[in-house]
Amino acid sequence: MPVRAADPPKPLLTDSGVRSIALLLPISGRFENPASALRDGFFAAHLASRYPRPLIHVYDSGETGESALTAYDTAIERSPDIVVGPLLREQLDALANQRQFVRPVLSLNYLDDAIAPPPLLYQFGLSPEDEAREAAASAIDSNLRSAVILAEESDWGTRTASSFRDHFEALGGTVLRTRRFSAVGDDSSETIRGLLDRRTINGSADEDIETVFIATGAAQARLIIPELRFYWHRPNDLVVYGVAASYDRSLSATDREGLRFCGMPVVLASASIGADPYGTSSAQSVGRTRLQSLGFDAYRIARAIRLKEFVVGTTIDGRTGALLVQDDGRILRRLSCSEVSDGHLQALDNSATATAYRQPTLTALEDRLDDGARQTR
Repeated sequence: MPVRAADPPKPLLTDSGVRSIALLLPISGRFENPASALRDGFFAAHLASRYPRPLIHVYDSGETGESALTAYDTAIERSPDIVVGPLLREQLDALANQRQFVRPVLSLNYLDDAIAPPPLLYQFGLSPEDEAREAAASAIDSNLRSAVILAEESDWGTRTASSFRDHFEALGGTVLRTRRFSAVGDDSSETIRGLLDRRTINGSADEDIETVFIATGAAQARLIIPELRFYWHRPNDLVVYGVAASYDRSLSATDREGLRFCGMPVVLASASIGADPYGTSSAQSVGRTRLQSLGFDAYRIARAIRLKEFVVGTTIDGRTGALLVQDDGRILRRLSCSEVSDGHLQALDNSATATAYRQPTLTALEDRLDDGARQTR
């Protein structure tokens, strides 16, 4: 008489309340390298978590909205506790428009502003808007209440400049004017010089201008920063804010002196031990570190969401920043701010990690989980 095999044991409820996670990444094609870095960070957090750990199923989301829909549908067939991804904005837009989420979804990018976030969607990513918001807060904390903005003519420049303006004004500051310049083309230098003409920047209201925010990358910052100082009648008093992409070690010590920007703590922390994480020689490794950190924090957030402990008013001290969730599911990052001083990056006293920005953290919660996990072993 044949013997019926025993049913496999049901998986124990993990310390995070998560049995399985679906991870949607473009692991083939043009985005293979960033997806690989993000996946490495995700699994690093997984291996660092407490036993018993959830199962992780990785799905190739490809490069299009259609391929992301297919990956999502395949993942949902396995009934994961939470879906993490997709990484590309086009794919996230497609999912939000064409699917009703039946499981929590933690995206690795942000929806187009015209699309309302559906229920069960949490949005998390590396957004330049976060850096711009933090720069605005840092300027206000430094008692700099009036600003002008120089932004490159691109979607990236527009979004970054708008984020700085909105947050700066919401905190009580005044943006006196915004000027845009071409980020490409042989005449970009001439355009910048025209924008920074004495009649534009150093006119009758020059005493009111306390800081300049530049929304551009390092290539244009090389031109902008020296010209700002040339056209400004008190160059040593000029406070220039940018984003992490605005900083480049190849800038001369004089040109980058005093530049302020905000970035993720895990990258800026290496500056405290003498390394320059934003040096040109390490640009590729910095980019990979940023994505690995995104993956690492995504795992922790997914775990906290499933536990229903990552709610409004709670923060996670992550590698990408101090993470806060809004009512609409959008996750904001509070960042560390630095200033170039004597040619080196130095933490600002009013950086996010130094301000009295106090929210409940998950430390105590994780201690409780540790106790529970030990009791199940």
